[in-house]
Amino acid sequence: MFSALAQVPATLLPRRYRNNFEVSSSSASISGIAQFLLCLGVFISRYLHFSSARLFGGSQVALKAAEVGGETAVMGSGLFVLAAYLLQPATILLIFLSVEGAVRLIAANTTQEVVPNSFLAAAAWLQGRLAHSTSELAMGKRVPDEIEALESDDVKLRIRSCRPKPSWNPRTTIFFNDQLYELAGTETGPGARPFIFLLRIKPANKLVRGTYHYSPSDPMI
Repeated sequence: MFSALAQVPATLLPRRYRNNFEVSSSSASISGIAQFLLCLGVFISRYLHFSSARLFGGSQVALKAAEVGGETAVMGSGLFVLAAYLLQPATILLIFLSVEGAVRLIAANTTQEVVPNSFLAAAAWLQGRLAHSTSELAMGKRVPDEIEALESDDVKLRIRSCRPKPSWNPRTTIFFNDQLYELAGTETGPGARPFIFLLRIKPANKLVRGTYHYSPSDPMI
């Protein structure tokens, strides 16, 4: 139980900020219900203070309305107070956070998913986009891959690319020009295409787990 409580703050963070730190769905459930109840409590407390100040702060106006319009006028005043309260930025934020807490609770209990705080998730997304743009500028202009056929008993193709290929690994089956290849190794080099991939023909007796349909224009996509 103590471990689950200790992980509660981390459940608010997007996966980008948690690194390899895993949190349990029970911690996310505790975090979700705590957020929901806390925000709902603040929402109700603020409304009680707000309505009290509006209705009883202007008691002379309320009494006059009761004299002229009766109970209907007083009820109408209450609806106007509620509408004014709901339109406040702080109230809208509390409603949003209450709903978010409920969503996080439901996700943790039904799919065991750890849903982070929306504002932190937005910050992580913006940071990721910024990092991607910076990386793109650092790697230079995108150009098609350059393919070189090799006369070798093992390596048959050398592919020079302007971008890395994170999905390529020794278990990846690469389909190109009606032939199946596998990754034999990687190198780095100078120029506009510093990422070098060495491919060998995949043995016929090897298991094909998944096929990547390669095109030299892949970096342009």
